Amino acid sequence: MSLLLQTLGLILVTMVANSTQQELIGRKIGNRHFLDTRRGPAYTEKDVSFPSSGQVIGWKYFSKGTGIIDLQVWRPDRAGRCTSMKLIGTTRVNVQGTGTRTFMLAENKRISVQAGDVVGWNILQDGGIIPFSGSSGSQNLCYQQYAKPTVSRTYDLDDRISFNRRRFYSIAAIFASPQSSQAIGFATTNRSYRDGASALTFVDKRASFPSDGEITKWEFYAKVSGKVYLQIWRPATSGSCSNMQVVEDTILKVNKAGLVKYTLKTPLQVKAGDLIGWSHPGEGIIAYSTESPSNTQNQCFGRFASTTVGRTYNPTDTMSYRTNRMYSVKAYFRAL
Repeated sequence: MSLLLQTLGLILVTMVANSTQQELIGRKIGNRHFLDTRRGPAYTEKDVSFPSSGQVIGWKYFSKGTGIIDLQVWRPDRAGRCTSMKLIGTTRVNVQGTGTRTFMLAENKRISVQAGDVVGWNILQDGGIIPFSGSSGSQNLCYQQYAKPTVSRTYDLDDRISFNRRRFYSIAAIFASPQSSQAIGFATTNRSYRDGASALTFVDKRASFPSDGEITKWEFYAKVSGKVYLQIWRPATSGSCSNMQVVEDTILKVNKAGLVKYTLKTPLQVKAGDLIGWSHPGEGIIAYSTESPSNTQNQCFGRFASTTVGRTYNPTDTMSYRTNRMYSVKAYFRAL
């Protein structure tokens, strides 16, 4: 993948990739016994809430009838309370069939949520659509009989349900939350040195991925402008520099010294034990410092720079100068 990047100050123009994990927030989806009979009621869950910030990217529900219903996200003033509830977002759905159904939202229609927000819905017609099971236990839903809520306004949904006060509706939000990532590599600071020779390849034996996953972003410190190939290498044997395969590379051209951050449009797939590497056809641009003891070599090293993804190489050369090095380069990794 070859890309030309231009700097704006010290930060490169960044292409942002979305990376999320999905789960259902709500009740089990299935055919239940009862249906609402009148239009108007608004309901929200009290004890099922979103666990963190994220987005509602769709809805899943069981329909027992057809018609129009608003599927909603509400924000309680306090957990478990039904007064001073703010309507955060709503999705109007024209239900045209029965059974288990999924309604995905266009990106500009998704609803941003916070931890503690709850799922709700508003019935807009006589005759129910989403079935519920119920009993005479304590009321577990916030409820208002004649609600016509508007987004961003606050309401009291504290009416009493008169029949089957404890209810479980077949509705859930499809919730997407950002996955956490970890940095594999080293602090991207301005270090003392850079490689002055051309056509060199490095693979750092300490920068190993702990599991299968994907890289979402590269980061390094460039002491000068130039071209660099950021790579993923797969050793045939752990700890060995022989028979190493190039599995991914990102070619970047930097036109100004400084901190470089590049977020991948398409994440790079890695396996447990893969290593971070880099090569440069001209002089090196990535900053490095030397560590003690000075005779330790932590990188597989080759006096070549022309590599092809999928090919196997032997970067087994010995460095002749400042062999114990730490380079300012890292990858942001997310386990899968």
